Amino acid sequence: MPLAKLEPPLASLNELRKRAQTGEPPSLILSDIQLSDGLSLEALDVFPPQTAVIFITAFNQYVLKVFQFNALDYLLKPISKSALKQSLYKFLLLSPSPGSSYRDWETDRKSTRLNSSH
Repeated sequence: MPLAKLEPPLASLNELRKRAQTGEPPSLILSDIQLSDGLSLEALDVFPPQTAVIFITAFNQYVLKVFQFNALDYLLKPISKSALKQSLYKFLLLSPSPGSSYRDWETDRKSTRLNSSH
């Protein structure tokens, strides 16, 4: 089983929404905030909550809002290879096994922490 399946970039909200309706949802989305026809935030809610998102943008005013959309990270342009590598590594750490997702792991981790405090 491959570690990742890369898909071509989606430049518009329309393309992003179409992608959400076809096939298996992605485990990770790398997205700019501003697309050709609007903000990616307007379409990301169509993906399931277990889909993590790394935002790559030139705009810092959305940093708090993106965490409503399963943001794993928020990288400001121009990004360095090391910053992107660190974000991808973070995703891999939080998705410990194939078929598992970042959100499944985070939910399990919080549940375990709550249960162990009793």
